[in-house]
Amino acid sequence: PPPTHTHPVSSLSPMRIVATVISKKMPKTGAVIYRSKHWNKTYEIFIGSQKKIFFHDENDVTSVGDTVEIVNAGRKISKRKSFILDRVVHKNPVELGMIRDNIDSKEALKRLYHVEQEVLGAQHVELRKEVPLHQLRMKQAKQLEVTEKKREERIKKIAKKSRARFNKKLRKQGINPETYWEQIAEGNQGAAAVESTTATQAEQL
Repeated sequence: PPPTHTHPVSSLSPMRIVATVISKKMPKTGAVIYRSKHWNKTYEIFIGSQKKIFFHDENDVTSVGDTVEIVNAGRKISKRKSFILDRVVHKNPVELGMIRDNIDSKEALKRLYHVEQEVLGAQHVELRKEVPLHQLRMKQAKQLEVTEKKREERIKKIAKKSRARFNKKLRKQGINPETYWEQIAEGNQGAAAVESTTATQAEQL
């Protein structure tokens, strides 16, 4: 087929790329992914790379899924475009089937699903149902409970190790750890008793 572009092309063997259109969001503009490999002398391996290239489609004849051949115009057409559409190699087969059978995208997806089931030889798979909100909240509450338990166990383990280190220091100083902790407990109980008595007197006043 004749070229679909009207822009002049450099005669110095311009770069040509055959790729599949991945995006057609802007008018008169399409995008393809260009993949290439180059030899690395240091590691002696091929390293792959890919680049998104925008091309100019004057008549908007392409769509997503089409295989196209684009050519470098040798100059900037816009800020991000320097390639122009040369020809459409072949159209997207799915879109051609939709146009032929006059169906929309939902019906096409249903047919594709049935074809996949026939190819795989599997039974009909039901779609996952939405989980009710109360079940999600119960699941979140259980996860929080488990997290809180783990946190408490970790704190107890850290406290136990810290207390063991402190007891070791007390023994080095010649102090009995059990007597020390009993005195601390008695002191805490006495302080709590004084606070409760003070609060009672304040309420009476």
